[in-house]
Amino acid sequence: MCRQGKTYRRATLLVLSSFTVCGSQALAEPSEPVSVDVGLGAVATHSGIAIGWDARAHGTSSIAIGAKSGHFGLDEAYAANGGIAIGTGSRSTTAGDVNFGSRKLSGLKDGAKDDEAVTVRQMKAAQAYTDNVRHDLVNLIGPAQAKAKAEAVAAAAAHSDAADIKVLELARAYTDKTRSDDLDYYTENVGRAVLAGANNFTEMRTQQAENSAVTRSRQYTDRRIDQVQSQIKRYRKRALGGISGAMAMTTLTPPPAGANTAFGVSMGSYGGQMALASGMAFRTGKNSHLRVNTSWDTAGGVGLAAGYNLAW
Repeated sequence: MCRQGKTYRRATLLVLSSFTVCGSQALAEPSEPVSVDVGLGAVATHSGIAIGWDARAHGTSSIAIGAKSGHFGLDEAYAANGGIAIGTGSRSTTAGDVNFGSRKLSGLKDGAKDDEAVTVRQMKAAQAYTDNVRHDLVNLIGPAQAKAKAEAVAAAAAHSDAADIKVLELARAYTDKTRSDDLDYYTENVGRAVLAGANNFTEMRTQQAENSAVTRSRQYTDRRIDQVQSQIKRYRKRALGGISGAMAMTTLTPPPAGANTAFGVSMGSYGGQMALASGMAFRTGKNSHLRVNTSWDTAGGVGLAAGYNLAW
């Protein structure tokens, strides 16, 4: 028995209710028919067999052989549902499956029966046999093919020499007719293909020209409309500014009674535009006066107005 690095000379085997437990912290449940756990922390259930440090075998007829580096980690030997896992990192969860954890199975004897494994040595021998058979067939077929070809040429030459002139004429007539038919067929098909290609190209270029013309016309129209709208906005802004200036100048009053000269400043606003106006008024007589006004608006416009009033 081995427990936590200490070795005892006496080995002890404990068998209870058809399950076997060997190793420190090994566990086998008595409700299972046959469970075998060998190794530190090994666990087997439902007649499974787990051999190695922390090996896991769950499920009927499951076998796990190997050790792992972490609890339920990628390196554990794990088997379930009747699978067999051999070696660290192997996992088998399907009945009838044997997993070696990406290891090679070496030292095998060549298989002889239908249910025995085939080794690489047998596969190489089969490949070599196939290559030899193919090489032999090529060597046999080559001379036979050359001989048959020579015989066929000789027979054709003898038949041509003995052929009747009428046969040659018939052959020539048939050849000419076939050539003419083929030429007509080729010419007609090529003509149709060329015509179809020309029609397609013409339609494509026409469509492209139409699309280009429509696009250019649309772009020109949009550009002109944008220019007109921009001008309209600019003129509207200047007109509103002029109205604001006129309104501001109208608020400038004549000189009050007893004064001969007056200066005034006023403001006006209309349609989102503003204007500043100023003016001078001169009394030229008892019943007359002269006024000169100027204005500046936010649209950049400048206005000037002058007037003479006479009363009787």
